[in-house]
Amino acid sequence: MGFAVSVAALAQAVSSGRLILLIGVAIAALIVFGLLALSLRRRLLATEDPERGEAFDLETLQRQRRAGQITEEEFRTLRRALLGLPPEPAERGGDGEEPERSRDV
Repeated sequence: MGFAVSVAALAQAVSSGRLILLIGVAIAALIVFGLLALSLRRRLLATEDPERGEAFDLETLQRQRRAGQITEEEFRTLRRALLGLPPEPAERGGDGEEPERSRDV
């Protein structure tokens, strides 16, 4: 009941146009504060390991290959994984050929 009394007293003390403006400013301030809080939350939760993030970047993989940090085969494997492609047949069969299938005669 104390809140209702203070709102009524405020309404009487302030003209209706000014009250609407005050409420609008309060709502705008809440929205801005909420957006700032969400932005801060995203930054705090986005604590990604920088080394891990770079390991799956195509440009970084290319630089590592050129610098000799990874082999051509490692580069192809990681690139296919990055692009979401299935492993190359050489990776599945082991020697570059399709695995032998048993034939029932």
